[in-house]
Amino acid sequence: TSTQMMRILGLAYRIRGSSDTVFFSADSIGKGIAANGDTNPQKPGNIHSGWFGTTMRALASKSRPVGYVNFGISGNSSTLYQARAKAQITNLKPSIALYCPYTVNDTPSNAMVITQQMARTAELLDHARTAGVLPVLVTPTPQSPTLALELDLVAKINAITSAPVINNHPAIYDPTNSGNSYIRAGMNFDADHPNAAGHLEIATLRTI
Repeated sequence: TSTQMMRILGLAYRIRGSSDTVFFSADSIGKGIAANGDTNPQKPGNIHSGWFGTTMRALASKSRPVGYVNFGISGNSSTLYQARAKAQITNLKPSIALYCPYTVNDTPSNAMVITQQMARTAELLDHARTAGVLPVLVTPTPQSPTLALELDLVAKINAITSAPVINNHPAIYDPTNSGNSYIRAGMNFDADHPNAAGHLEIATLRTI
């Protein structure tokens, strides 16, 4: 089978055949909520304009069609979307599976929860590899937990050497903007969700 090189979210992967699929299981931010002006989880514009979908379409236009599946669900805890990711990795057998270890829906936001999130991440990585799927981790965008916990989690994800990591956090992070969940001015819809400009900024940096 012929092969070609393609840029996937800033990381180079070898693409085989014509049925390559990128799968993403996440919460509302992964789904694209607020990318089109509100938090309606059924609004097609939100899903279409989110950073993940925007990135996938941009990459496909630079190379060839790339299948992508967004299994983000608003309000999901990482327990729920990790279980969904494991099931769909087995069922869909995508080429690449994206997974974000953190969601603000895991409460309370404390060190114990982060330990549990990282344990679920390790389990997901093992499951993907066993299924012959390339797992890729995604750091969270700035959200409402304390800054120290958030930066600790991002550092833990970036330190993982057994899987590629897409670091979304810096795209809209402003360490001086404490009154805005440390999100850059003009880039958020609320304390947790990027707005249209924020989603586009993340997508733009992923495809440079």
